[in-house]
Amino acid sequence: MLANPNMPLEIDYSEVDGKSYRCIDGCALCCLCQPELLPTEEERFRKDPRFADAIADRHISPDVTGAALKLKGAHGACYFLTDKRCRIYNDRPHYCRSFPINVFVGWRIQLNINLSCRGIGLEGESLGGVSRAIIADYGEGRLSSELESAKRVFTEFVKNTRDTWVAQSFSSVRGAGHSLSGELVDELGLSRVLAYAEHGRTKQNAPANEIAKIVRRTEPDADLEERALIDGTELFDLPDLSLLPIYIDDKNDWKIFRLVGKEIVGYSLSEDGRTQEFSRTNP
Repeated sequence: MLANPNMPLEIDYSEVDGKSYRCIDGCALCCLCQPELLPTEEERFRKDPRFADAIADRHISPDVTGAALKLKGAHGACYFLTDKRCRIYNDRPHYCRSFPINVFVGWRIQLNINLSCRGIGLEGESLGGVSRAIIADYGEGRLSSELESAKRVFTEFVKNTRDTWVAQSFSSVRGAGHSLSGELVDELGLSRVLAYAEHGRTKQNAPANEIAKIVRRTEPDADLEERALIDGTELFDLPDLSLLPIYIDDKNDWKIFRLVGKEIVGYSLSEDGRTQEFSRTNP
């Protein structure tokens, strides 16, 4: 059922309430994310000679079709970052202002935290307060429109899962997961869970205990060593350096890791996009 336009929006702040954060001087990890521009920001940036050259021809993610800011050296830091200081801090885009908060619109509107931010949990600004300010900036009309659109997509997805007889209720999946939690620390049990997840079939909306029973009867044919190798390296087996996850060490140095042949190679990343190898690891 779609939202009633006359009813107030229900917004889930549970992940942000009671938490705080503070920017760490010299971190600037968030400035390695390519910021997108809202249509109004793009217009303002294109008209201002100080900002016009910073607009990228394309985003590093092919799914993003709108305007964004350039990264130095194609996969370095934001165009406007110098010595880990933003040169346009007071004019920075909405994307940067909202970090580390994400507004997720699905069945409902949720405020989530980007856990890559190392300042989360430090004494500072209230994440709940910042989140409510972000929601106020969005406006109820825009949020209602996005919620309606998201619900149509989710409704179609659920219909497709029911048509193919793979739909399970949230409560059944959660209940089965709880029942099987002990199997996940046992090699035999874990192999059965993985094999069931890949090949198993259960009638639609089966009770939790029935799902768990079928999992325990599943032939444990999953090769755990092979699966661990695949799952443990696919995050680093990406064609473009700009798509790799970036980590930050205790000295606030940026690190990236890439699968090269049969080794995980670690690189230090500089603002201008240059890299320097510092480690090689057998995955």
